[in-house]
Amino acid sequence: MDPEDDFGCLGIPTPEEMLRQHVILIENEFEELSREYQAARRNIAKLITMHAEVAIERDRLKAELERTKILLSTCYLENSRLGTELYGLRMEQQHYHLMVHDQQESSQRIAAALITSNPY
Repeated sequence: MDPEDDFGCLGIPTPEEMLRQHVILIENEFEELSREYQAARRNIAKLITMHAEVAIERDRLKAELERTKILLSTCYLENSRLGTELYGLRMEQQHYHLMVHDQQESSQRIAAALITSNPY
């Protein structure tokens, strides 16, 4: 009597049956890993495309930021120029008011002098 026959009747698989089962398990695992690998490759391709699109958008926004900085700098210069001009105009206005005030005082003194020198 062959010892392998005794084990076969007890429901224990033979070495050949175990190897076949192992091959089936490895084949199933290989197929599953192949599907996961293909899905991962598709995901990587999508990520590469997304990265390229985002890089283009980033570069566009960087250029826009530089243009905005230049515009802002121009606005600061214009603001400074207008502030200086406004200061000058205020100084002229103050000088004008002082001249008008001095002229009014001079006119009043002349009028007072004329009144005191002219007895009528």
